[in-house]
Amino acid sequence: MPRIFLFLSLAGLFLSLFQEYYGSGGMRAELGQFTSDSSSYSKFPNWQDLYNTPEQYKIDVLHYDFSIRLDYSAKNIQAESIITLVVTENINTVDLNFGSSLKIGELLLNGKEVQYKRSGMVLSVLSSSVPGDTLEVKISYSGKPLNQGDGSFTWQGFNGARVISTLGEPNLNPSWFICNDRPDDKALLDIRITNDTSFTSVSNGSLIAVITEGDQKTYHWRSSYPVSTYLIALYSGQYERFEDKYISASGDTIPIEYYVVPSKRKAAETAFARHADMFEFMELTIGEYPFKREKYGVAGFNWQGGAMENQTITGVGHSLIDESSAMETTYLHELAHHWFGNSVGPKTWRDIWLNEGFASYFEGLYLIYTGQIRDISEYMAGLRRIEYPDKMYNPGHDEIFNRAVYDKGAWVLHALRYEIGDSLFSRVLKTYYETYKYSNASTQDFQYICEMVSGTDLRRFFNQYVYYGNEIPVIRYHYSVEKQGAVYQTTIVFEQKNVTEPYQVKFDITLSGEDQTSDERILLTDWSETKVFKTRFLPKKILPDKNGNFIGLIVPAK
Repeated sequence: MPRIFLFLSLAGLFLSLFQEYYGSGGMRAELGQFTSDSSSYSKFPNWQDLYNTPEQYKIDVLHYDFSIRLDYSAKNIQAESIITLVVTENINTVDLNFGSSLKIGELLLNGKEVQYKRSGMVLSVLSSSVPGDTLEVKISYSGKPLNQGDGSFTWQGFNGARVISTLGEPNLNPSWFICNDRPDDKALLDIRITNDTSFTSVSNGSLIAVITEGDQKTYHWRSSYPVSTYLIALYSGQYERFEDKYISASGDTIPIEYYVVPSKRKAAETAFARHADMFEFMELTIGEYPFKREKYGVAGFNWQGGAMENQTITGVGHSLIDESSAMETTYLHELAHHWFGNSVGPKTWRDIWLNEGFASYFEGLYLIYTGQIRDISEYMAGLRRIEYPDKMYNPGHDEIFNRAVYDKGAWVLHALRYEIGDSLFSRVLKTYYETYKYSNASTQDFQYICEMVSGTDLRRFFNQYVYYGNEIPVIRYHYSVEKQGAVYQTTIVFEQKNVTEPYQVKFDITLSGEDQTSDERILLTDWSETKVFKTRFLPKKILPDKNGNFIGLIVPAK
């Protein structure tokens, strides 16, 4: 999702369970945690376990074959799904996430009727199975999908045009689409959407066929790349369609398709015009578009809070499509997710910052690429905070899209770049992407890649900035200059503030004289430290972090 968003709501049951896990004050780092190793990370609670049952981690869905018929007037759906999966551990039930408002018509397991039970958003199909068993669950159902969160399933009009749209992140798609709703259980997808002939229906992947029968039209879309369930989308609207294309460095032609309501056609043609430039930027920075055999699409949808990076079909709120350049970085943000978030997906929702922090940082890199800013520090300055009230790693369901996930996530990447250097940072990004594309990665996986590529022990860096520390260090300093013969001795006293224990911090300072300068690298590990420098010129001022690389603040002592 973009940096324009609304907070998702949550039922009271989840809220009480979160408080049981976290307590009223949340988890705070104890002294000494900044030097702990990764074996301690397993103690972080995973709110996803309150939504997914243990049985859901014992199956691997291979393919969804899904058909849905939409009735706009009745606000009703009829659906059939054939789910092919393999069992990875002994199970007694096949557990799937399924909307509580939907009524089951028929349910078959490997072609035979089977008993099942329902509890909240979980459907449990009775099946004693062992690892290696391949199962096929076939289910037909109907009803009115609940509209949860910011628009999990909506039937709305916009300027006279009707649009049906979905919004699945993080766990909303089961309101209409039965699935094993874990971000790390990616599967292939066939989806057939039937609606009145005045509607154009769009989904993930490539368009396989369009079949018209009377006043009904069916669009068959296929994703031949594995897709996470929260990235599966359905858009069916009275759209106008137009297109562009991007020709990659290797000569592949990638269709770029746009679907907007008629009143937004003119604005969209201007607003979306730079997508080909964005493709070029991402290809040069990371590599070719990961879904090049399919398409990249953008569709206007009913959530007016921002945009959503559904795999190969990004949704953008109708009202946000205008002829200004205000949304340009949001469009880039959603495209960048196709490398980081869609191709390389999060292993759990603890790792959501790997999606949003990456896409946010690439906004700044894109602004440099297009000449809209001269240096990344101009962009990063707007994201700096001295405290993030919510956690970046494992933020919890209610805070999954908090500012730390986006802004601090971007800052962690920028600080990492400074820590290991530009060349190694570029190698880290490309190695991480190539290692985990079309699969999922955890924060620990990313840390491993960083340490492997850089040859640096980054445990303390990740502990203080990612896993534990909510606060950001504020460094206060004062200095004096004393002439000693032919040289000048500058003594600077640094003090760390705003943190619960001393951080290990690095930053540059510049001693600036009349016409000479001296750049120094500072490493601090304690509450108060004194550094002494000698120059052959008289330093008249101190310029701390003039290039804007430090994640915290450096200010003169009062």
